[in-house]
Amino acid sequence: MIDSEDYRANVGIVITNDKQQILLTKCFKQDSWQLPQSGIDFGESELDASFLELNEEIGLSSEHLGVLAKTPKWLRYDLPDYHI
Repeated sequence: MIDSEDYRANVGIVITNDKQQILLTKCFKQDSWQLPQSGIDFGESELDASFLELNEEIGLSSEHLGVLAKTPKWLRYDLPDYHI
């Protein structure tokens, strides 16, 4: 879903364990890693989008996870042209 200022609603998910390790996922056909992330479809909550992505990509469900925190407001960022 793109807003009126051309930003896409998206969730970025940080998963940690009791050893304070962070889960990174390898990007498909690339030599890079990232936090799990997903776009948010119209009418979908950010929490629903997060759990759907984690289930589709990693096989985790809401039963495996708990939400510790979330940002208090939406964050926006622009990529440099050479990354687009």
